[in-house]
Amino acid sequence: MSVTPVRRAIVDFTDLVVHDGVTYSSRPDRPQALAPAQLGPEVFRVSCTYSSLNELTQSELPEVTEHSAGFIPARSPVYELKGWPRACRLAAQHDGSWFVYLATVDTGDASRVKECALDLVRSTEAARS
Repeated sequence: MSVTPVRRAIVDFTDLVVHDGVTYSSRPDRPQALAPAQLGPEVFRVSCTYSSLNELTQSELPEVTEHSAGFIPARSPVYELKGWPRACRLAAQHDGSWFVYLATVDTGDASRVKECALDLVRSTEAARS
């Protein structure tokens, strides 16, 4: 009698969300203290949470798709962040904290934050004070 091996995969996801074909990433170790007044309109709701799907199926998953997320629960809203173009930053809540998601650009060997998502002026001012 032969036993067919079962292939399982546990994937360690980054905190990401996809909108308009752009991947936005956050740092789960750095939640943001956001007030409701800082949020713009709802942009979309998450369609699939890949970390939950992987936990349930323990299978390799397809590429992330439009409006899918690493950790934001399915059906949760994702918002614009006031003062930022939605092509640069978004905001969402998971695990009881708010997170800011920065738009990234994927290159052949790495992913980097889009320049428009960087806060160079504000971080320079904060360093001076």
